[in-house]
Amino acid sequence: TIENVKIARPEAGSGSYHTREEPTAALLRLGAWQFFSDACTGKLPDPSGKPKAVIISALRLDPFVVRGDVQLQGRVSEFARGLELLHSSAGDQPVYLIIPSIRSDLAGQVRGLADKYSWLTLVEVKLKYPFGNLQLAAQNLGFDRLHGKDMVWGLGVEGVMAVDGALTSSRSCASRTISIGGPGAKNPAHAIIPVGYPLTMIAESCSAGTPVRMVNGGALAGRSVPADQQGLDSECLGITLIPENTEREVLAFAHLGFGKHAFTNTFFSVLRGRFRERYTTAVRGEHRPCVACSSCERACPAGIMPFLVHRYVDKQRIEEAERFGLWKCIECGLCSHVCLAKRNMSSAFCEARENIEAASSPGVNQS
Repeated sequence: TIENVKIARPEAGSGSYHTREEPTAALLRLGAWQFFSDACTGKLPDPSGKPKAVIISALRLDPFVVRGDVQLQGRVSEFARGLELLHSSAGDQPVYLIIPSIRSDLAGQVRGLADKYSWLTLVEVKLKYPFGNLQLAAQNLGFDRLHGKDMVWGLGVEGVMAVDGALTSSRSCASRTISIGGPGAKNPAHAIIPVGYPLTMIAESCSAGTPVRMVNGGALAGRSVPADQQGLDSECLGITLIPENTEREVLAFAHLGFGKHAFTNTFFSVLRGRFRERYTTAVRGEHRPCVACSSCERACPAGIMPFLVHRYVDKQRIEEAERFGLWKCIECGLCSHVCLAKRNMSSAFCEARENIEAASSPGVNQS
């Protein structure tokens, strides 16, 4: 069963890449390229191009997503070898490694890699969501996200391990190390699961027996699994199980909010201090027009005004939306999380950018 699957510790490889095949071709053939993204755009990078840099994040801070330190335990030597292979595969471009600004034995081992490799730069960030985000890191390091002007390879810890396995041992990547958690999970766990594994079997094995909604990713940036998706996809970082809401609040508009958390001091719950709130698919309110509270602006790590960008996107005034930061959004989901009006701004921004890219693609009829 899934609960009994443990994280594998593969045998160490030869330590170097000994073949005439181009590294990128080998990564594509063995399935390791699925772990790459363009850190500037979040899209799958062009394998024929050379990056300006490589950014690796050892942090996964979205709730219920497998953490980088879990994947690094006992495998720092493999991780170091993967860094070397990435550096050479990228044409000796600089490599940036994002780690938390904490003190621990594991963090000390990772910091030691910067002393060993002159081309490796450590970027220490707060242990707070979403500071491990690759797109945010690319922006802060000065790379241009707009329309993918700069291509920067972005990977997590599992991606570095996949590169090591592919280029030292010719090991194919037919599975993903994911977390299975959330309030609807009976036995939260990390597991290695083959790509294409039936999602219904995951739900049956791990849920508490009540109806749940499956989310691909974490609680903040994840997306509901489409009804027509049957198996685990190759980009999954975790499966979050959230109980489906089966209760209705009578006269919810008249409640004072003693049992609701809020980003602002909107509800009377501010008088209670810290307390537990049941996490379900309930909206806990209703969709309303923007109330211009600026909560999303204060929460946004990219420094944009989501409520203003969303207003322009909603009115199809795309040029204004781009001018006010549409392309700077890192899709962390914090704006939607804190919105008092329950506006799903993050999804709207993502859809708007996809429409712009589709319209500008060659061969698309824009009439």
